[in-house]
Amino acid sequence: MKSLDTNIIVRFLVNDDKIQGAKVKKLFEKAETEGENLFITLVVLLETLWVLRSVYQYKKNEIILAISSLYLMAVIEFEKSDLVQEFINLSGDSELELDDLIISLAGKSYNCESTVTFDEQASKSGLFELL
Repeated sequence: MKSLDTNIIVRFLVNDDKIQGAKVKKLFEKAETEGENLFITLVVLLETLWVLRSVYQYKKNEIILAISSLYLMAVIEFEKSDLVQEFINLSGDSELELDDLIISLAGKSYNCESTVTFDEQASKSGLFELL
């Protein structure tokens, strides 16, 4: 199995560089043909959220749709896939920024009762604790 960097995921989702986008598509097709999975870490997922929002100006619903489509691809395997599924399920209704939601769910997945923060808005969610 191979792990994917953020720029590979972004090229696939945004396809703003046709040459690189075609290379990513071939990588995915080859993995599918050979019965291999491609791995996305939580760090790469978090960075992808940031890049889509800040660089490409994707709206929240567009980001959720993009991550959902990746999650449904048979060739893609996520680190802590149950956490990613919970993220997708909660993200549409959550008042939290998407990156904050991932951060809080990651802590929760390690049995942390909350995530301590200075972010007053995030602390209103019940997933963060204001310091």
